Amino acid sequence: MQKEVMEKNGGQAVLDEFNEGLYLMCQHFHLTYIDNQALVDWNDETFEFDGIHPKYPYYSLWLAHMAKTAGVYPY
Repeated sequence: MQKEVMEKNGGQAVLDEFNEGLYLMCQHFHLTYIDNQALVDWNDETFEFDGIHPKYPYYSLWLAHMAKTAGVYPY
């Protein structure tokens, strides 16, 4: 499972630290923080060959989730 590989290699800690930084920045500037991690199906088929970037279909889900959460997408 991809998430286990990330945790084993320290990538999950980097991701968590990065997201915490984004969250704090959003709080500072009074912006909405949108967490998309729940959208990810943490398996190898979700990610590109580099094991970091999600494959193309994920991006449309990501965009729709962010737009809906931000209130700019009515669906």
